[in-house]
Amino acid sequence: MDEDFYISLIYQQLDGAISDSEQQQLDSWLEQDAENQALFDDLAMVYSASEDYLSEEIEAVDVDAAFEQQMKLIKKEQPKTAKIVSINREKKPTRTFRVYRFASIAAVFAALIIAGIWLMDIGTAPRLLSVVAEEDDHFIALSDGSVITLQKGAEIKYWNKFPKDKRLVELVNGKATFEITKGLGTFQVNAPKGVVTVLGTVFDLDANDSELKLNVTEGKVNIRGRSTYGQEAQTMDVIAGESVVLSTSTIHKTKFDQTGNLNYFEFKNTNITNVLAALEKHFSIELNANSSINKCQLTVIFDNKKLNTILKTIDKLLNTNSQLQADGSYIIKGGSCE
Repeated sequence: MDEDFYISLIYQQLDGAISDSEQQQLDSWLEQDAENQALFDDLAMVYSASEDYLSEEIEAVDVDAAFEQQMKLIKKEQPKTAKIVSINREKKPTRTFRVYRFASIAAVFAALIIAGIWLMDIGTAPRLLSVVAEEDDHFIALSDGSVITLQKGAEIKYWNKFPKDKRLVELVNGKATFEITKGLGTFQVNAPKGVVTVLGTVFDLDANDSELKLNVTEGKVNIRGRSTYGQEAQTMDVIAGESVVLSTSTIHKTKFDQTGNLNYFEFKNTNITNVLAALEKHFSIELNANSSINKCQLTVIFDNKKLNTILKTIDKLLNTNSQLQADGSYIIKGGSCE
């Protein structure tokens, strides 16, 4: 199936009008290629801004005429402002109008972005910008007073002017520190593996296609994974002094202070292999487990516990037997997920 078909499914999902079978098709397509997910995120950002901004300011838009007019301007390379809106404040756009016309509006936006031309006066229309940091500590000041500090190679997309009560940016990949202005509603950061929602805080994000790492130094945020067909999205609240690692199907939390990570682990439906990997990294020790427990998942909290105490708890939960080896490593024998 061509890309246009999946774009139509994306808009159906964004508007809540997608069937289970269509959702399954879309999820499968999104998992095939990171570029497919990137396209979804870009359209979601356009949709989100359009929902807030255009529903308040534009009551009747002749999209076809707008697109034709803008294409003529693009061909002539005339960077002029084209006034194409007709406003009627007494009647809101209907749900049907939004469902069938948002794809066209997104296409118009894409053409305008390429040409540097906007539907309305450039001083009032929000623009989607993209930045790739060429060096460490690349500062970006947002219109709400928030500041983002990118590390070299990090890529971010953001609006030069946020729509009303909707602050949304996308961390495509890389490391970034966010200092969010309080009292202006929620602030949301989209990343390949999840979404971080905050009210006003300071936190670090490290995003890539396989996982999302979050460190919160001030305030409180919520981190939510991407939902897939037949599986609910993983979600967890995170406060200052806590870190979270989120992957496709697992999530776990640790705590830290000035000295580094503390002996705190909160696992939520986390595969045992991810549990052991987190423990190995924290305690700098090798942990080897029997293949019989590879598919086991744990929901458990270890609060300031030593490694041998943690392993004894795992032994009780999975009916395993952890044995210390002469080289200092551990072998976890037996067990099952029953």
